[in-house]
Amino acid sequence: MENRLGMLTPLGYFDLIDAMKEESCPVCFLLKRDASKLLRTILYESVTEPETHAIFRESFGLCSVHGWQMAEQGNVMSIAVLYSAVVDEALKRTRKHQTLSSQRLRGMLNLTSKHTLHHAVKANAPCPVCQRIDENQARYLSVFADKLTDTRFITAFETSDGLCLSHFQQVVALKSTDTFVEIQRSKW
Repeated sequence: MENRLGMLTPLGYFDLIDAMKEESCPVCFLLKRDASKLLRTILYESVTEPETHAIFRESFGLCSVHGWQMAEQGNVMSIAVLYSAVVDEALKRTRKHQTLSSQRLRGMLNLTSKHTLHHAVKANAPCPVCQRIDENQARYLSVFADKLTDTRFITAFETSDGLCLSHFQQVVALKSTDTFVEIQRSKW
């Protein structure tokens, strides 16, 4: 999005300004919103896509936090379809492990059964929602740090509840101004 001077406004700028009206850390608010949107998209638009099934197979589903958030969405049939791919992958890997775990083969490879089974059932990829949320968090924090001298942004921040300690620490690691720190101190 371009402003009047022809400069691009970074993605997340207006989201952050709007989120500063909420009664929470604006970054936390946006990350929770983004996770919810992504989970709805997976459940209602991507559940039958082979790429989605491949991602779920590689990650062995979602992390505990996002798995429960998905369950709260209530689309039980879609969740069952997605996790059938996960169970199928677990069955495939453990079956392959059983085939390879004969005493003779283990002895030749000098591997223990426990060692190979551990690797067989280990996820090959992180939770896809965590991965996307980490990307979004980095973008929001970068925009936050970059806009600490933007009058409109600072005015919105002054009327907000401020950042949580974790996001405050992360913004300070990127950039800080005396005004930003004083506003945050007043929120504490």
